[in-house]
Amino acid sequence: SDTIHIISRYVSELGYGASKKDALRITIKESGFGSGLSALTTSIGFFTLMTSTIRPIHNFGLFTGIAVLLAFVLSFTLLPAMLVLLHKPALREPRKHGHDWDGVLGRLFGGVLRQRRGIYVVAGLVLAASVGLSTRVRINSSLLDDLSKNDPVRQDFAFFDTHFAGVRPFELELKPVGNRTIYDPAVLREIEQVEGYLGRTYGLQFQASPVTLVKSMRKALHGGELTEYRLPTDSAELKPLVAKLKLFRKKPEFRALALPDGSAGRLTGRMADVGSIRADALNRDLRRYLRTQLDTTVLRTRLTGSSNLIDKNNENLTLNMIQGMAIDVLMVTLIVLALFRSWRMTLVVLVPNLLPILVVAGVMGLAGVNMKVSTSIIFTIAFGIAVDDTIHFISKLRLTMGHEPDLFQAVRRTYLLAGRAVVVTSLILVGGFCTLLFSSFDGTFYVGLLIGLTLIFGVVAELTLLPLLILDIFGRRKHLAEPAPPAIVPERV
Repeated sequence: SDTIHIISRYVSELGYGASKKDALRITIKESGFGSGLSALTTSIGFFTLMTSTIRPIHNFGLFTGIAVLLAFVLSFTLLPAMLVLLHKPALREPRKHGHDWDGVLGRLFGGVLRQRRGIYVVAGLVLAASVGLSTRVRINSSLLDDLSKNDPVRQDFAFFDTHFAGVRPFELELKPVGNRTIYDPAVLREIEQVEGYLGRTYGLQFQASPVTLVKSMRKALHGGELTEYRLPTDSAELKPLVAKLKLFRKKPEFRALALPDGSAGRLTGRMADVGSIRADALNRDLRRYLRTQLDTTVLRTRLTGSSNLIDKNNENLTLNMIQGMAIDVLMVTLIVLALFRSWRMTLVVLVPNLLPILVVAGVMGLAGVNMKVSTSIIFTIAFGIAVDDTIHFISKLRLTMGHEPDLFQAVRRTYLLAGRAVVVTSLILVGGFCTLLFSSFDGTFYVGLLIGLTLIFGVVAELTLLPLLILDIFGRRKHLAEPAPPAIVPERV
């Protein structure tokens, strides 16, 4: 982004007749403040991802934020050195062609002013619709959510999910209380009771536990009769079964269900991949059942396993997303307040950048795109990137106000000078994110699509709402804030 703004400004200065030295000096002088500020706000957008409890997202935010700051440093060290060494490009005079950037942006600026009321009405309607549709967004994910429906791996999992016990694992820790072991008669009866609930109500299609070991041993000792697959009726019958089980206690298949000393056990199972919303409801009911129906003086239980961790991540998604966005917006607000000392300017910066975020949330709700780990980072990243162009525009306007006291003329001049870089930067970023559309992973696909849409909506808001908000909120005030020292800029507009 900084590179595009620097090159765009440099080329514009050359087109207006400045020498390479003067063009580069003016470019660095006028772009340094805005680029530094935009790099800071963009990196903050990524750094806020470090509040996530999901480690890959935390690391992504850390390293990407550092990369943004390094890119800014290189843009103002390596790039100017390269421009000095390269020959001056052959450029045509931009004002001589009506289809050039000045002509196009000039006509667009006039159209925005003429359609002022219509733009506000459309923005209000879009905002209301987006807020309503965004309420449809749900936090829901399944084990293979990121694979497309035609992916062979997902089709294989779907086959096992349908024709076998399912692909979603279930794990429950079993901990006897007091001096009891996992093979204690009372403990086994409690485990069998839990198994009954899991089979009838929870939806487990397959389950194994220490009860399975005891029942299987009893069945084996009674000639394999199916009717003998049950728990012993008394301790006298159970004792020899447990003695025989202890002969196999070090085998992996036995250790997977009970510790060799019998101090703890495990209930494992399989079920259909019902999604995180349904799984969360089932887990709530299970915890309620264990709390009210299980004798906790005999046996204590705890949900564990990979599926439980995935469900916990989903529970944290909303909190992490809200925290990240809140920190991002707060930091941008503090930065704008510190620099411009104006609440109205803060409103001008935030509105055109929050609106695209809400629109994309509405698009997600309309299209039925669920919130999950892969898509939870979209809003924070998109806001951090989208606010970049607004910072550049406001910074350029602040400089222009130093030698152009009339607000209307200052906004118009800024619109013509910064508009080209805003459009080009957004197109390049959209093009970069659009490459993710070719991914076979749905999560990656939606990240590219939704961030690309956010940037498109952002540049539209930048070129329509932003100038109108500045003109309507500040009127024809002489200064937006304490102006910067006058810059040496030749008259061009």
